[in-house]
Amino acid sequence: MIYGLSEAAQSSLAGSDYVNDASEETHSASRAGDLLRQLREAEGLSFGKLAKKAGVAKSTVLRAEQGHYVPTTEVLIRLCNALDVSYGDLAELVGFDAAKSLPEPAVYFRTKYGLPPAATVHLEQEFARVARAYGIDPDQAGPGEGEDE
Repeated sequence: MIYGLSEAAQSSLAGSDYVNDASEETHSASRAGDLLRQLREAEGLSFGKLAKKAGVAKSTVLRAEQGHYVPTTEVLIRLCNALDVSYGDLAELVGFDAAKSLPEPAVYFRTKYGLPPAATVHLEQEFARVARAYGIDPDQAGPGEGEDE
């Protein structure tokens, strides 16, 4: 259960698998907006306070909550971090396939930790080293590959 959100609210927001067409995207944007509003209100944050905490424009939060804007994965991750909720939980409740929409590790770490691009080169090298240590070809692996069954 997501902190601050009732099971009933989660159930009402949970949907079928995400289908990338205009009507489903609009429906998912509306569900995401409803959820973001509920989470923001549960944290007692104004639009401005959430925007500042997430490092995004106030209008981004407002438009996302109203369902007029489908935030990029990078923006959603920033909002999730600011609301202390996992991106995976939010994506699942809204009906997105989180594994398909996750950013590259470098983008994620730049967004989450504010790392400069030069630092992400080192991270990519380290991820490749770890993947090879587990017998995974980092240039061929996709989401979920190499995980224990």
